[in-house]
Amino acid sequence: MKERAMSKTVLCPRCGVGYYTPYGEPFDPTRGDPLPPALSRMDNKTYICSRCGTDEAMREFSGAGPVPPDEWPIQ
Repeated sequence: MKERAMSKTVLCPRCGVGYYTPYGEPFDPTRGDPLPPALSRMDNKTYICSRCGTDEAMREFSGAGPVPPDEWPIQ
């Protein structure tokens, strides 16, 4: 049986630590592929890692201000 290569991953621009598997790329969590991206609430066009997406949602829910993009480590 032929083994598939790990999917392409992208570094999260918001945290600079997390990775995500871009939409359209093969995704297999049993191989350890990172989750597909979340859409940042800051501009509704930038993809970020799932952990940052959850953080943005929780900050909005709790009334905390968002982390502005100029404070993101990768822009």
